[in-house]
Amino acid sequence: MILPLKAISFIIGKDGKSIAMIRKQTNAFIKIHEFSNSETRFQSNLKGAKLQMLSIKGLKEDIEIAELLILKKIRIWNALQNDN
Repeated sequence: MILPLKAISFIIGKDGKSIAMIRKQTNAFIKIHEFSNSETRFQSNLKGAKLQMLSIKGLKEDIEIAELLILKKIRIWNALQNDN
C-alpha cells in the first residue's frame, strides 16, 4: 500500500499502539518502509504529496483482515482531514 505520510503516522498511532493492535489482532507482519525524500513520478502527479509504503505479509486471511483494519483507519483519518 502506498499512503500519504500523515496517514501512516495516524495508522501507527501514539507510541505505536494502533499498529501494534492491528498486528496482534491479525498476526500479520506489517512493515512501514523508510521514507524517501526523492520525489517519484507518482508523487509528482499528486503535486508533491509525501508518500510512504506499507507492506503486509502473512496468511491470506491475516493479510485481508489487516488491510481492512488499515483501510478503516484511513477512512477515519480522511474524515478528520475533511473536518479541518
